[in-house]
Amino acid sequence: GGEQLWVPRGLNLRYPVVTTSSAPDFGVVGRPTTASLGPLNRTVDFDSTSGFRPWFGFALDESGELGAEFSGFWLDSFVREFNFGANAFGLPTLAIPFLDTTTLNQGSYIVASPGINTGTIRAKVESQVLGGEANLVYNAYNSGGAPGGLTLLAGARFFELRETFQLDTISNTFGVPPAAVPPGGTQGALGSSFFPGGGGFFSGAFFGPAFAPYNATTTDFIRTTNDFYGGQVGFKGDVGYGNYFLNLGGKIGAGYMRQSVDLQGSTTFGANNVRSNQAGGLLNLPQDLYRHRRNQFAMLGEGNINVGYQLGSFLRLQAGYTFMYVSNVVRPTTSISHDLNPNLIPISPSFNGGAPPIGTPRDIVADTDYSLSGFNFGIQLSF
Repeated sequence: GGEQLWVPRGLNLRYPVVTTSSAPDFGVVGRPTTASLGPLNRTVDFDSTSGFRPWFGFALDESGELGAEFSGFWLDSFVREFNFGANAFGLPTLAIPFLDTTTLNQGSYIVASPGINTGTIRAKVESQVLGGEANLVYNAYNSGGAPGGLTLLAGARFFELRETFQLDTISNTFGVPPAAVPPGGTQGALGSSFFPGGGGFFSGAFFGPAFAPYNATTTDFIRTTNDFYGGQVGFKGDVGYGNYFLNLGGKIGAGYMRQSVDLQGSTTFGANNVRSNQAGGLLNLPQDLYRHRRNQFAMLGEGNINVGYQLGSFLRLQAGYTFMYVSNVVRPTTSISHDLNPNLIPISPSFNGGAPPIGTPRDIVADTDYSLSGFNFGIQLSF
């Protein structure tokens, strides 16, 4: 068994999640003063985390040529959290940008803006990996008690990747938002941008009179799960230099990946001492809120290199590097689309809930690949 220090591939966002700008630009992507906040622009990288990988094996015949081995690994969760807040006056501007599919113009949901509203945005991503395998092994060459040898293996493998992405907004309006687009109306001064409760509308209904204060919250939550079941073949071999050794290993597996994407979203609005709750957030529209599944063929490869020292014939100390690659997985950010129809977003003043989606449909179970690398150190006992 041994301790491991792992780093996974980051999440590719492809589009800013949170923006700021001068007040007239409303955080809209492409405008002169708009800038993405934090790393929520292209890629969210994870820090390293620790894990444990136990291993044991035994001989199946007296000669020791044929045997069986079992191993698994478990890693602590990788977590990144980002919080952005405006002061009591609504500074700085905070927005969630998007592409309006009804006009093909860039737009934004304005969480905070000077003199109008203030608020906070919180984004959190989490990732966890585990796995296990069982193999039959054949000792093609064994140098006896000294380092050196070649082992071939074949068996079954399981791998699981679980990840989540959550985006929460809280907005408190204390001023009067600019004129918004009423249901079925044409674009106003805001273009494709909108404030919560703009024009006195929420979820397609006029809550009037349209004056502050009022409060709006949105939540979007995406959970992705990838379970790989397959067979694998591989090898591991030693090259000895006295009691020191260099160990190389490689495995390649093929099987099927069970993919699932769970989407949750909700919006809450409060005005005139009345609160209203609606299904659907900003990114996860009401019609998307269920579990999406797909089975895919996938391949999983692993390679490692270790150096170590053998103490007698029963104890080894070793340290090295491991790299793992998986060909087809779903991740939260591959499921996100920033191409949105404001007519389907509950917090949008133009919400009508009945308009069919316009533009390219959202690919909720879009594939990508995944890799994981880490340093390890451990001991091996033989008896």
